[in-house]
Amino acid sequence: MEHLSCQNLIIGSGPAGLLCAITSNGDNILLEKPSKNFQLAKRILVSGNGRANFFNQDLTSTPSPIHEVLRPYEKEFLQYLKEECQFPYVIEHGLYYPYFNRAESLHNTLIHQLGSNTRIIKGLALRNDNDELIYLDENGKESIIHYQHLVVATGGRSYDREHFTYELLDSLNVEYEPFSPALCPIKVKEKIPVSFVNQRLKGKVSVYSSKDKIYEEYGEVLFKKDGLSGICIMNSTIAIHEALKKKQDDIQIEINYREVKDLSTGEITKLEQVSPFAYPQFMKEKVTADGILRFHFMDFYPFKESQVSFGGVLLSELDSEDFSFKKKKNIHFIGEILDDNYICGGYNMGHALLEGYVLGKKLS
Repeated sequence: MEHLSCQNLIIGSGPAGLLCAITSNGDNILLEKPSKNFQLAKRILVSGNGRANFFNQDLTSTPSPIHEVLRPYEKEFLQYLKEECQFPYVIEHGLYYPYFNRAESLHNTLIHQLGSNTRIIKGLALRNDNDELIYLDENGKESIIHYQHLVVATGGRSYDREHFTYELLDSLNVEYEPFSPALCPIKVKEKIPVSFVNQRLKGKVSVYSSKDKIYEEYGEVLFKKDGLSGICIMNSTIAIHEALKKKQDDIQIEINYREVKDLSTGEITKLEQVSPFAYPQFMKEKVTADGILRFHFMDFYPFKESQVSFGGVLLSELDSEDFSFKKKKNIHFIGEILDDNYICGGYNMGHALLEGYVLGKKLS
């Protein structure tokens, strides 16, 4: 059995793990699961439909212990990208994008920043035993890495990851919420009219749990054969998950197609009187007296169609100052492995990048 050792063992080369390896000056091993067409930080390349919305100006605006730690580093991180990495970006309505409008621009820049202090090893993490990690190497042989600090940045289960298990988390004796698909389309109980399938409809989307409104957003809904999609629908899945955790399973989605919002100006247009002839042909059989289409939530689409996973390591298990496990201070959790879930708009990647940046600094 092969034995290796390092100061910082980082499991996962997504945005969080990669930034941690880049900003840590210690002797690092970056352990990444072997796969076909292996590529470091591949997750960055598929973000934002290939455009990589990597940050949001309101990233740490909400009160939370983690935000208290991240907030002082926010400007420093963005300055680091622009000056030290020479990575230009633009800001559109509070959303941060690569200047060249391609995810590969961010991906290539960050890969270039990896220093010689980081060894990249392909292997599948199995379990932890004291300060040693047992993993399967590329040949399927069990090997051991001894570490001073363990950073778990393995992400969640979105995009239907192969060979996923909770064995590593269980061996660490950490409490977690099992993962569920999030930021994904939803299935509804009602039959979607054939004429609606693949059609888009703008309006105000409101989500109710019983009679309580739990989410609302203006946007565009895409009708699928058995459900609904679109950014506003995908965003609502976070609130739906929270309601389901509270055993509130009567979830209703309302689409007010007579009320739309100009997202660039914030101006809202409300239609009171609409001629029946003004509606698109596909809507004719579904026009309602109050201008609202109603659906009942049935299920989420599978992991392979989700952008993030809901669930993960409970924040109550961590010391937010350095994302360390309260029961064992040399173990840290960052990124999507945490039970810390956000809507679309650069929040999820922004948190992963910033958490990795901050933890790497603290481990140096």
